[in-house]
Amino acid sequence: MKFIQCPDCKKEISTRETKCPYCGKFILGYYKMSPLMQKVFKIMVVPVGILLLLLLFAVFVPEEKQEVKQVAKEETAQLNAEQIEAPVAEEVIDETPFREALQKASQRVVKDKYGPVTIELDLKNDMYRAWFIYKKDPIPMYTAETLSRLGVKTIIDELMRQGHDPNKESISIFTRVHTIPVEKSVTGKDQVRTYGVASYDYLYDKIEWKQAE
Repeated sequence: MKFIQCPDCKKEISTRETKCPYCGKFILGYYKMSPLMQKVFKIMVVPVGILLLLLLFAVFVPEEKQEVKQVAKEETAQLNAEQIEAPVAEEVIDETPFREALQKASQRVVKDKYGPVTIELDLKNDMYRAWFIYKKDPIPMYTAETLSRLGVKTIIDELMRQGHDPNKESISIFTRVHTIPVEKSVTGKDQVRTYGVASYDYLYDKIEWKQAE
């Protein structure tokens, strides 16, 4: 019969014991090994344990980081979409004064919340061009697009009222929105910023908008 020393009370007990009869400590299989086997066990278990921890860390941590990045990306995209869409939903333009100005004369001044807007209308044969010129700079891009489209639609409506059909007569219609900043150019002239142009495509019978680059 072989004997080992209890790791707690240090008394000799049989290797067959699973519990020390003196102090009551449970005797694990490790304590029943020879000193040489205990050293081998320690040498093998520690590196294997560290390797397993590293493998677990490598598998689960990247997945967790990826999930966090994906959630952050979705939240950012949703926030950007709300920021882009919200101002458009809030924008309300009173179309009446702009329509009247385009219908009555070649040049009129209309006021809105961004200041006075000078409307210049140029009619030449089958070419209709209108400019909306603000003194204030900048104005929101969606305001520029709305006014440009409104200008084209107003001219179309007026032509239709007069008995013309822009689609069949191949009439070109363009409207642009400009702003004039306070600063002057190097030659002393007013600086002009073009926001974009709305045009009537008579081939497809629709209004298109192109933002200035």
